[in-house]
Amino acid sequence: MIRNGEITASEVKRILRNYWWILPIAIIGCGSLGFLLATVLPKRYTSETLVLVDQPTVPTEFVKPVVTEDLNHRLASMQEQILSRTRLQPIIEKFGLYPALRGKVHIEELVDRLRTAVLVKPMDAMPGTGNHSLPGFYVDVTFDNPQTAQQICTEITSMFMQQNTREREQQATQTTSFLSDQLEEAKKKLDAQDQRLAAFKRQYLGSLPEEEQTNLNLLTSMNSQLEANVQALSRAQQDKAFNESLLSQQEANATVLMPGAQNSSETPDQQLNALEDQSALLERREFLRQQLADLEAARASVLAVIADIDAESLRQFNATFEKIAAAFGETFARLFNGGVGKIWLAESSDPTLAGIEVAAQPPGKKMQSLNLLSGGERAMTAVALIFAILRVRPSPFYIFDEIDAALDEANVGRFGGALDEVARSAQTIIITHNKATMTLADRIYGITMGEPGASTVLSLALEKVGA
Repeated sequence: MIRNGEITASEVKRILRNYWWILPIAIIGCGSLGFLLATVLPKRYTSETLVLVDQPTVPTEFVKPVVTEDLNHRLASMQEQILSRTRLQPIIEKFGLYPALRGKVHIEELVDRLRTAVLVKPMDAMPGTGNHSLPGFYVDVTFDNPQTAQQICTEITSMFMQQNTREREQQATQTTSFLSDQLEEAKKKLDAQDQRLAAFKRQYLGSLPEEEQTNLNLLTSMNSQLEANVQALSRAQQDKAFNESLLSQQEANATVLMPGAQNSSETPDQQLNALEDQSALLERREFLRQQLADLEAARASVLAVIADIDAESLRQFNATFEKIAAAFGETFARLFNGGVGKIWLAESSDPTLAGIEVAAQPPGKKMQSLNLLSGGERAMTAVALIFAILRVRPSPFYIFDEIDAALDEANVGRFGGALDEVARSAQTIIITHNKATMTLADRIYGITMGEPGASTVLSLALEKVGA
């Protein structure tokens, strides 16, 4: 008897003595039923194959995979193709499946039976690995003959492998074609940039920054030639004065000697020699006069060329300076989110030798010189002037060295916007220690010293890692 919800040991012994026959009967009945079911039910054998998916060993942030489709979708697509009638009917005919049903039922029903016997299920990812992609899948084939089940499973697995290989080859071919098209397009763009660069050089021939030294050397050479011509002209003038004085002296002597030639003590040969000397002096004077005229004409031509060069240089300088002044005002207002920036030439007799005055008025302040601005404001004003010059006189290549050293975070953000605009039309290299500026780059190069005395160059392509 059960009291307070507890069974005592004596009660358990009593129950076992009275109902011991139930346990043997249950064991015998269940065993007989199991034996009967095993005898009556048809035998079914399952052959299972595990197919592992080889995962990429290189991170996708650096090398994009050729196959970007979800593996689960690809597995479902291949399953539909492989379990189709065109694939399963050859297997039925190859292994002679369902011989008793052939001729009695339609081939479509046999294909459905074989399709039902094939099960493709994905493999679960191992917990804790952090990889959510499909690691593999199982191919199960259930049939009444173990050897036939194994053969069918092997054939189905081979179909999956062949189908996957064909899809990989097709996608690789498409990828190669895409990359070839991209390479051809990039080549066309590069050729167009080269043509634009050549047209730019032809348009500004003689006024490009790299040709300034050539122009200066040409001007120096012409000045040297002018000085040589001036010295030659001076020497010719001295020779002219000397020859004219000598000729005057000879003419005076001849005038004195002619009236008294009858009483002269000189012989006719001596007088003839004197006349020949006078004739040679006259020829020498005429030659020097021609040389003097040529030198004066050359001097006038050189002075005219120098005057034209100076006038053209001054015109180009004034035009370029006006453009830089206008660009500086726009760049200053953009970098300071307002305000006014001005530049002008200091008073001087020669504009090309005059200094440049700079005045800045940041937002909320009055117009003042650079000496009265803070360090960050002076640095940002200098950056505005540099970008204004590059805007007027662009170049295909720029190098900036610590240009953002004195800028705070807010100024670095506006500086980055202006730098990005410059980098769109030219290759740009910037040397910096500012992290905010580093985020603007497409590629970063760093120098580190892992061991004393051994420096290592590290590079990182930010456009490939999603920076």
